[in-house]
Amino acid sequence: MPPPILEKLTERYAGSREVVKINVNHNPGLTQKYDASSKSTLVMVRNVHVLDRVSGAKPEPVLAVRIDQHLRDTG
Repeated sequence: MPPPILEKLTERYAGSREVVKINVNHNPGLTQKYDASSKSTLVMVRNVHVLDRVSGAKPEPVLAVRIDQHLRDTG
C-alpha cells in the first residue's frame, strides 16, 4: 500500500481495528503465510483467519468499502 493510503486507513480505523504494515522483504514467513507477495497487498485477518485479500494499489475509499463490509459481517 502506498504510505498515504495506509496512513488514512490507520487513522480511519484507529481504536477499533489495527492496521499493520509488513515489509515483504524483511518478513518472508508472514509474506508466505498470508500469500502477500505483492508489495501492495491488503490482507484482512480475524482470529488468525484470512477474511479477504486485495492486491494492487487501490484508492483509500475502495479499500474502506471492503474493510467496512467485513466489519459489518463479523462485528
